[in-house]
Amino acid sequence: MGFLESNGLRYYQFDIFKGHPLFHAVITRQGGFSKGPYASLNTGGTVGDDPADVLANHHKIYETFGYPFDSRFDVWQVHGNEVLCTDAPREASVPHAKADGILTTNPAVTLFMRFADCVPILLYDPVKQVIGIAHAGWQGTFKKVAKEAVDKMTACYGSLPKDILAGIGPSICQQCYEVGKHPGRHLKRRLARHKPGVTSRNRMVGYSSTYGHLIRMSCSQQVWKISKLPGYARRRTWMIGFLTGRSMVKQADLRF
Repeated sequence: MGFLESNGLRYYQFDIFKGHPLFHAVITRQGGFSKGPYASLNTGGTVGDDPADVLANHHKIYETFGYPFDSRFDVWQVHGNEVLCTDAPREASVPHAKADGILTTNPAVTLFMRFADCVPILLYDPVKQVIGIAHAGWQGTFKKVAKEAVDKMTACYGSLPKDILAGIGPSICQQCYEVGKHPGRHLKRRLARHKPGVTSRNRMVGYSSTYGHLIRMSCSQQVWKISKLPGYARRRTWMIGFLTGRSMVKQADLRF
């Protein structure tokens, strides 16, 4: 799976979603307006970047893929396992809710999440026409945020786990990020509870019957992050976004 490009934005798409009436993009950090350590498609508004550049980056993403900016639904990601179901966009005057998973069946809603080191998980039920995104770092994985998202799809929309497709996006690699001994021990115990034969992809989702596709990547400084910046600034300048939806689908330049 290679890069796609549109209007200067480079992005990935999952093979597992091909042929379905939806659009998605795993967007790299290239093609935006931010400068310096935030160059260039930074979408984080709380990391010290110029707010005007951040807003311009958001607008460019939506304009590039043909979606109204006011169709967006996003949240304040807090490394938890709260998953929200929505049937309407988030109005600009409404504060972000704290959550790490978002779901919808409304084709007028565009889901968007921001990722630094953490694992993006994109979910789609082609039977019930549910789309969703989960934000799974080590804390979210320990708290089973992906399983919570699948459970919420079942509770809110009647989805069956066997029908759900999952795309697991790029995240920081082992060489660039070390987990301390304390969380490492807890994660090993949690993952050890899964029966043999269940793949790591399905361990993250929590169901062996959920079909997944994994994007593998190396830590490219130009594409995904700047590894030599210190601490918080280094990690948050690694921008991966998901833009999802189903209305106004264009086969020439798919929109998910």
